[in-house]
Order: sequence, then structure tokens, then C-alpha cells
Amino acid sequence: MEKIIFIGASNSFKEVYPIIKALNKLRPIYSVEGILDDNEDLQNKFLDGIPIIGTLDKAKQYDGYKFVFGIGSFKTRFHRKEILKRIGLPPERFITLIHPDASIDKSARIGFGAIIHPGVTICHDAVLEDFTITTFNVTIGPHAIIKKYAMVTTATIVLSDSTIGESAFIGVNSVIGENIEIGSSAAVVMGSVVFRNIPSGSIVQGNPAKVLISNSLPKNQEK
Repeated sequence: MEKIIFIGASNSFKEVYPIIKALNKLRPIYSVEGILDDNEDLQNKFLDGIPIIGTLDKAKQYDGYKFVFGIGSFKTRFHRKEILKRIGLPPERFITLIHPDASIDKSARIGFGAIIHPGVTICHDAVLEDFTITTFNVTIGPHAIIKKYAMVTTATIVLSDSTIGESAFIGVNSVIGENIEIGSSAAVVMGSVVFRNIPSGSIVQGNPAKVLISNSLPKNQEK
């Protein structure tokens, strides 16, 4: 079995770890040796029987191990890229997790460190770049592109030829129309229907979606 270290002990762990268990039930593949998290209150504790063995800065100490990048939420969407930069490991050190109940067309391309939950459908010629997250029952249409660090959450539909920008966040039960571009670090509030391109950093909501905030980027990330 391949030894892996899980990065992040937040609620994402509770959602992602079952993917590993589902894969191991079919065929023993991964042995999760520990969890790294910066919360000092969690050190030396256990989650689902797995020890929390240190902070993120210790990742480079684990030569020969692969990693799961389990940090991902609306609040952390701005920070996932910089956290990975701080860890300093190449993308190929991170495993891609695809739940056995997901349906992935053979022509789709999935990057390093991607996490795909049960019930997800990825159609032909779609592209999911490194460190993307697609949660339960998401549908990604033909030729759609989900760029690095983006998150598409439960029961969302991304129609054909659309692009979800780097570090963007698509809320639960949303619909992204055909040939739509969601800008980098933009956020679509849950239940929204998007018919127009969304500028980078914007937060939109509604049916049809309208801009609530035109620039939600933290000051240190503004261009």
C-alpha cells in the first residue's frame, strides 16, 4: 500500500477521507499515516484513528510519501494556492482521488491533487486542472474547463464549453450556462444560475445571477 499524508484536519477531512476508504474497500491502495495541520490545539490528537503528526511545514520531511491536499472551502479559496506554495512540494507528490461512484469519460483530463466525490459526472473532453475539487453529484459538461484550485460544490451543473477560473468557488446547486467564463477567485452563491461571464474576484447571486460584490479579493491578492 502507498503511504500518504493528509494535509488539513478541518471539515474537508470528514468528506475526503471516505473516498480513500471507498477505494481501499475495492482494493487496498492507500495507507494514511498521519495528518498535518497548523492548529496547535489539534496536535497529537486523532481523527478517525489517524494521528495529527505536526504542522504543514513538516511536509518535506516525509520523503517517499504521497499527499492528499484536503484544505478547501469558501473561506479558504483565496489561500489554497499560497498554502501549496508554502508547502513547497511539486504537484506530482499529490494523489488524485476519484470516488468509485464517480463517472469520468475516458477523454476527460484530470490533474494532480484533484478530488472528485461520489456521484460526480465528468463528460467528454472536460479538463479538471491540478488541485480542483468537485463535490457530491456535480456534473461537468463536455469541453468545460475547471482551472487550478477551483471548487465546484454539490449538485452544481457546469454546461459545455464553460470555464471556471483559478481559485473560483461555485456554490451548491448552481447552474453555469454554456460558453460562460467565471473569472479567477470569483464566487457564485448557492442556487444561482449564471448566463453571463463573471469578472475575476466578483461574488454573484440569483437567477439570473447578479453581482453582489465586484471585487472580493484580499488586498494582498489584488492586481
